[in-house]
Amino acid sequence: MASSALTLSRHLDADGRLIAMPRRRAARLVVLSRCASLIEPGVDHSETDVNNRLRPVDDDVAMLRRYLVDEGLLVRRPPGIYRRPDDVPLPHE
Repeated sequence: MASSALTLSRHLDADGRLIAMPRRRAARLVVLSRCASLIEPGVDHSETDVNNRLRPVDDDVAMLRRYLVDEGLLVRRPPGIYRRPDDVPLPHE
């Protein structure tokens, strides 16, 4: 498997913007862990706050939130409260 840095360089531009979401899950997890690292763990965040933190990576923040929740890197509770679990290590850390 390619290194995390190589995977990020293939899917993020020099400004850290998403070029394309990787199809392979392992590579996608590297990109998603980079996104999750923008969100402070163990703290409740509003959907607006999460959107603002993810927008520098891609304007489609709903897609990023959905992937992050699906992979367990973010937990969503009604009404739109998100938390990055502090007991889930990010793959690139």
